[in-house]
Amino acid sequence: MYALLIATMMGCSLIGSFGKGTVVIPSERSSKWENAKCNDGTPFAMTMSKAKKKSEVWVVKVGGGYFCDDKTEKCSDRKKMLTTGSGKKDGDKSAMVQMGLHSRDPSINPEFHDANHVVMQYCSSDFWLGEKTKRQPTTGSSKGWFFSGRKNFDAGFGTLVEEMGMTDGKAKVLVVGHSAGGMGVVSNVPLIKKHLKKSIGKGNVKMIVDGIWVPRQSTLKGSPVWNKWGDLHKTCTKKAEKKGKDALSCFFGEEWYPLVEKVGIPILVQQSSLDPVARKVYGVKSSKDKEAWQALCKTSFAGVDWLFTGGRSYHTATFDSEFTQGDKGKTLPEVVTRFWKGKKSERVFYGYN
Repeated sequence: MYALLIATMMGCSLIGSFGKGTVVIPSERSSKWENAKCNDGTPFAMTMSKAKKKSEVWVVKVGGGYFCDDKTEKCSDRKKMLTTGSGKKDGDKSAMVQMGLHSRDPSINPEFHDANHVVMQYCSSDFWLGEKTKRQPTTGSSKGWFFSGRKNFDAGFGTLVEEMGMTDGKAKVLVVGHSAGGMGVVSNVPLIKKHLKKSIGKGNVKMIVDGIWVPRQSTLKGSPVWNKWGDLHKTCTKKAEKKGKDALSCFFGEEWYPLVEKVGIPILVQQSSLDPVARKVYGVKSSKDKEAWQALCKTSFAGVDWLFTGGRSYHTATFDSEFTQGDKGKTLPEVVTRFWKGKKSERVFYGYN
């Protein structure tokens, strides 16, 4: 049922211009990041493109690509690029897609075209949640796989701050969770605080979650086991267990959003109310079901302060050709710019009628 989701939840587009980037492999730079690994044990990597002129502004993409739980989605069906390393060495040159928030074209990306750009590779199949350091049984390999997403997240930001020029206190950082990376951002806020405490204190760290919002469901029957390899959100889990609820409910936006909002890092939610991936997962097929789903989504956004939501079918937007969508004066790039500059919160509904 879920096999077709892999390509859709890659969190990237194959169409667009490419630029040159540099491969950064934390485990090759310091032994303290030795547990930052992809599923098959190869090293976790990032690709970085520094601004031509020195800049303290950074746009960090936390990559996406769905996940596997060996129940609703077999790990043996994962595409190799989502389970293994880049095959390159630290310092090697590598192509980097330049679209959306990573475009170098000021007419497309007016606020961040001249920023430092980073892509954190998603190769752990665990929503960036896993933190065990030993191989776990899986259909992906008879040897088992590492599910080390949280270790990778820690190593990524740790290396950027300690070695790549993202100086805490000076750096201004936009962390963007793209598709599955959105849950990675939600779940790893404590690690962002760990590495960027001073910048957060100055109001210079902000987050976007793109294509991860799911409205609260009346039942969890048939739902993927989102937290198979790690805790979705520790505080949410404790609250759910205290109420006798399944911790899987923490995946729903209305459950995690209030907790993340309290952290003190501004967050913008970008989400299609007809996200094809979410509809596929929850079996939304007929026109009537689509209308009900869209209405449910719209209601579920009630408590979100910064929101950009399209009323047509698409998955992600911040690093895709969808980035320029919106009505004049309220396009996604314009909303993101005002969000970044600390303007009054906005809730933009685009293309609903």
